[in-house]
Amino acid sequence: MKIKNFKKKKDGFYQITLENTLTITIHEDLILKYELLLKKEISLEDMASLEKENQIYMGYAKAIKKIKTKLRSTKEIDLYLKKEAFDKEQITDIIAILTRQGYLNDEVYANAFVNDRIHLSKDGPQKIENTLRQEGIKNEIIEQALSCYTEELQEERIQKLIAKEIKSNHTKSGKMLEQKILYHLIELGYERSAIAEQLQKQTFYDTDIRQKEYDKLYRTLSKKYEGKELEQRIRTRMYQKGFRDF
Repeated sequence: MKIKNFKKKKDGFYQITLENTLTITIHEDLILKYELLLKKEISLEDMASLEKENQIYMGYAKAIKKIKTKLRSTKEIDLYLKKEAFDKEQITDIIAILTRQGYLNDEVYANAFVNDRIHLSKDGPQKIENTLRQEGIKNEIIEQALSCYTEELQEERIQKLIAKEIKSNHTKSGKMLEQKILYHLIELGYERSAIAEQLQKQTFYDTDIRQKEYDKLYRTLSKKYEGKELEQRIRTRMYQKGFRDF
């Protein structure tokens, strides 16, 4: 089949129009490899080889665009290429090229991810570890990347988070606040024992809050109840809010 013309596209690809008005998009490397500029003709045999090899270039170009927006793990690119309908053999070849060229490196990815989570989030080490594992990062790489998340750093972050929660508390009893902080920090990925150790060092003063909650309940319930019934209903509500002594 004779080639009528070449039209340059993005990312090193050319659109080739054949004599039967069929158009194909081929990477420039393959145009040079098959000497299409000189021959100005493609055999059916070459066409089959071209299409097969060109899929690697197509997948590579798609992966590079994905990687350029931010660092990606090998598993993430693997899943992306599967979604883009590339087969297993093609994906293996594409990932091998990207790895060889340094575009994919799970160690670099893991180190950058841990650094970002430490400086841009409240995440604890366990949450970071779980996320990296879901990204397909090997255990030894995760362990090495998390080595910068020391016990001292975890302790410091827990202390700051506890102090912030205590400062912003306006309604909860000391006991309820302590439980809330514990479960919240566990969800963030901090070790339960490390959280408990720091909570033991805290004194949860709730005298003012307790009085405010009592006064608020009194104003509301005294419109419907009085005497012992009023006191009992206030006491019940206070217990439900975690206040035991009032």
